[in-house]
Amino acid sequence: MKRFMKGLTKEGLKMLKSILACSLFVISIVSCKSQDQIKSANTDTMQLTLLIEDNYSGQDEEEFLTINDQNELEKFFGKVNRTRKPGLPIPEVDFKKEMVIVWCGGNKDSSKLRLSVKNTTDQSIFLKKERMTLSNLKGAVITPFVMYKLPKTQKVVKFQ
Repeated sequence: MKRFMKGLTKEGLKMLKSILACSLFVISIVSCKSQDQIKSANTDTMQLTLLIEDNYSGQDEEEFLTINDQNELEKFFGKVNRTRKPGLPIPEVDFKKEMVIVWCGGNKDSSKLRLSVKNTTDQSIFLKKERMTLSNLKGAVITPFVMYKLPKTQKVVKFQ
């Protein structure tokens, strides 16, 4: 009887392993296809890519910048890095294909900045501003900034 039960147990384990392997294979194929569908759905919208964010911009007032060449980018980082040793590295941007958007938050109490594309029209791109309070910096006055790149366009960038 023991031999018979051992044989059934070994066969059952083999069957369980094969079922598990097949189900993992099916799940991996299904998940790969769903990622492809998500990527193809987002190709027609403007995509913001976060380049850098920090708590010191050197700007006391809220300001929005659209940077279209390397000289403007270096000028901005000159202000940001004037009191830093070592300074923040200047991100690499291909200005023939991309442009840079910067939001300097001004003197604020501990908030993190985010931009997202709200909607686009034939002439304009509307970006939505979001501030998220940082609980670990409560009471600290910071001058945050966030920098994004997006595909170069002739559309006017507007902030809401």
